[in-house]
Amino acid sequence: MAANAKQSRLARELQQLLTDPLPGCRVQRVPDRPDQLVVLLTGDEDTPYAGGRFRLELLIPPRYPFEPPAMRFKTAILHPNIDSAGRICLDSLKPQPAGSWSPAMSLRGLLLQLRLLMRTPNPDDPLEAELARQFVTDRPAFERRAREWTLRHAAAAETGEPGDDLPDENDENASADAANDASASSKSAAAVSDGPTSAKQAKVAMSSTAENLL
Repeated sequence: MAANAKQSRLARELQQLLTDPLPGCRVQRVPDRPDQLVVLLTGDEDTPYAGGRFRLELLIPPRYPFEPPAMRFKTAILHPNIDSAGRICLDSLKPQPAGSWSPAMSLRGLLLQLRLLMRTPNPDDPLEAELARQFVTDRPAFERRAREWTLRHAAAAETGEPGDDLPDENDENASADAANDASASSKSAAAVSDGPTSAKQAKVAMSSTAENLL
């Protein structure tokens, strides 16, 4: 009974995403894997991720919607809240009390919050501390690095199926790029003093963007 209720709700949510899709977001089920979804996100034009198409894996747990989905990036991305393995630091992906997921939430709402996170990183709760520091102290340098990564790893031409044109895993070059990028950034960081942008200002910007999107 519980399994039927879960599949029924999941079918309704997928139908909503198909009939009323989020801008820059495509979702489809994986054949023969009813609890696995492929998500393809397109970076917004006014962000360092513009021109990128990011493939994600979304797994529906047995107790959905009482447990949150598991989601991670399969395409390499440079972001303070997303690590090199594609794991995402987002409250909505964590059950209460550690996070904010509740059965009232939906896949649509979750993807909307993920798109918001891509637009406005949260430096107060990073997975990549060095990137968070650079986002706060030297925003232009962070955006330049993120843009370079997008062009290098996510700017493939789109084909018919979500994610077909993107690698199934973060490619091997991404790890080497991360090491080289971190080394270069460490050298430049010594010359960069704390800038005027603060974490509190970033959080205010994120809240304002959320109001506009919703």
